[in-house]
Order: sequence, then C-alpha cells, then structure tokens
Amino acid sequence: MYDFLRKYWKGEEKLWKVFWIWTLIPHVIFHFLQESIGETSGGVNLILLMWIPFGIYAVWILISLWRCSPNVGWSGFKVLARIFVILEGFIFGIVLLFTTYMWLIFKVVPTLDIQSGAQLQ
Repeated sequence: MYDFLRKYWKGEEKLWKVFWIWTLIPHVIFHFLQESIGETSGGVNLILLMWIPFGIYAVWILISLWRCSPNVGWSGFKVLARIFVILEGFIFGIVLLFTTYMWLIFKVVPTLDIQSGAQLQ
C-alpha cells in the first residue's frame, strides 16, 4: 500500500490513471455520498466529518496529479491537468472555507431569535 501511495506522490504513474481512476471517480462518489447524507436529518454533521478524510485525500491526489501530469503522450494534456489542479484547488479551498463558515454560524455561534429575543442553539 505504501508503495502505491509513494508512486503516485512522486509522479511515477501515468496521468490517465491518476486523473480518471483516482481523481474523477472518487470525486463523483464523494459528491453522491454528500448529496445522500445531506438529505437525511443530522446530515450536516456527517458531511462535515466526511470533509476531514476527503480533504486529506484531495491534497494527496491534487499533488499527485500535478506531479504525474508530464507522464502523457501529448503535452497539451499536461497543461490541461495542471489547469484542472489549479481550478480544483481553488474551488476546494472556497468550498472548505464556506462549509467551515456555515458550520460556525449554525452550530457554534448562538444566534438571536428576533421575535422572542431568546438565544437559539
């Protein structure tokens, strides 16, 4: 297992494997789980817990994707893969900040009910 992680981390794998198998398929699965859990009661807490392993995975796979991008026949795919990494990293950062912000507002910071003047938890 360690050899598998090291190979991708060092950029020694083919780009198509990193992109299609280890980037897009897990992304679709995570999105499906997030949508499924979000529809159930208490889903917000579970979604936030999912962000921890997904965040670690996302950092690993984006770095691996960047490093494996030269391992391709047509150099245009290298450029496209690196553009994807930049955009995905930016989007991931924005979503992570937004999710954390929403969690802090709705779960940690007590709010004031305007009609009754009572604090809500």
